[in-house]
Amino acid sequence: MNTIFYNKPEIIFDPFIINEDLTFIHGKKLNDSVNDLKLSGNEEIHYLNEKSFESEILKFEKLKTNNGWIHFNNGTSFKISEGKILSIKLRLESLGKLIKYDSDFVRKKLGIPDRIGVDEITWVFDTVKEAEIYFYDNKKLEVYFDPNSKKINQIVIGDISS
Repeated sequence: MNTIFYNKPEIIFDPFIINEDLTFIHGKKLNDSVNDLKLSGNEEIHYLNEKSFESEILKFEKLKTNNGWIHFNNGTSFKISEGKILSIKLRLESLGKLIKYDSDFVRKKLGIPDRIGVDEITWVFDTVKEAEIYFYDNKKLEVYFDPNSKKINQIVIGDISS
């Protein structure tokens, strides 16, 4: 089964759908190679030990044999290891209508998460909670919720060891 995520984003919460079968930006799925990926020139690319003077094209070539990230303008990011997509992060407009769903909706669809975490950042002496995270290990899924609205603000599919 090959399902295009953007045609029906709620499919990600179907407990019977295997996330490795979902197709995302540029027709890519988890574990796909990025070797044939056509870039627009608007992507932000980073890899381990990159040099500040390198062009995005050179970074992309080096990413094929390194570990790093490709960030697209719509909020989608690919975590790459040696040219393969390990995980896909969805934020901003790439979430589409998923931003309207809250933690209660996700629990109803997928059940109690395997773990719940907190994403925090410390500014000088203040710690700010940026998100509550539901981890569904068998589905290889992390769902981030805004701490105030409890609505989805980020999803990570795939390698959730990062």
